[in-house]
Amino acid sequence: MLPTQASAIEELYDWSLNFDTGLNPYCLFIDLIGYSVDRWGTYAYMHDVKNCGEIFGYKELCLLADALKIFENIGFQQVYEWCDLLNESENC
Repeated sequence: MLPTQASAIEELYDWSLNFDTGLNPYCLFIDLIGYSVDRWGTYAYMHDVKNCGEIFGYKELCLLADALKIFENIGFQQVYEWCDLLNESENC
C-alpha cells in the first residue's frame, strides 16, 4: 500500500492488527508523532504510556522505533499523508 521508504510504518501498522483497537503500537506511534491530536483532536492509544511495557514486547518496541526513524529523512507532512492512507481502514 505505502511506498518502500514507508515500509517500517506499514509493518508497524500490519503488526498492530494483532492487538485490540486503541491498545496497539500503531496507535501509540500516531500519538507520539502528533498525528492523532492533529487529525482527530484526541489521542488514539488508550493505555497508560508509562506501562506500555506490560502490553508490548521487544518486537513491538523495535517496530515502533523503526517507524519513528522515518522522520530522520521524511517530514511530518509526508508521514501524515501515509498515516491518512493507513487509517482509512480504521485500525485505531
